Amino acid sequence: PTVNVKRDLSKTLKLVFFSRISPKKNLDYALQLLMNSDLPIQLDIYGTQEDQDYWQICESIMKSLPKTVQARYCGELHPEQVAPMLSKYHALFFPTRGENYGHVIWESLYAGCSPIISDQTPWKDLEEQGIGWAIPLDKPEKFHEALQTLYSLLPETFNQRAQDAHHYAREIASNAESVAANRRLFADLG
Repeated sequence: PTVNVKRDLSKTLKLVFFSRISPKKNLDYALQLLMNSDLPIQLDIYGTQEDQDYWQICESIMKSLPKTVQARYCGELHPEQVAPMLSKYHALFFPTRGENYGHVIWESLYAGCSPIISDQTPWKDLEEQGIGWAIPLDKPEKFHEALQTLYSLLPETFNQRAQDAHHYAREIASNAESVAANRRLFADLG
């Protein structure tokens, strides 16, 4: 099956940050990156406000964003709400300070939502695959370039990228299921 990815890029770049709201997840950095953007951007933030002092810092940055950038907190989600939510956005904007795996990254790929993430995750080949970006945190200009590139895509190019991201995520899931099945097979033989 294909994923529904018909999204209009001509008006506003729709970004989503979906994670626990804590210093490790780096929402303040994501917001700071948008301070210098002249693109029309909507950033929706989902997740548990784990650290209230940190959230207040983020809220303060949100109030200082340029007029072209809108950021809002959208609350928490139940697991069954994640995929439909991600499918409404152009990109997952997640410059995390570190992830062992980053399930939300896989979920965004599956939903056809391009990850724009830090390189502090195992997801290093996104740009090579043409489905997203994994950027060093000390290269903020590369985040700006990724946003500009995504915003500039023609709708048919964007939709093809989204389809490719979805297929990539399905392939990863399929490979993981094969590995698990082989482990069970060998465990049964033992």
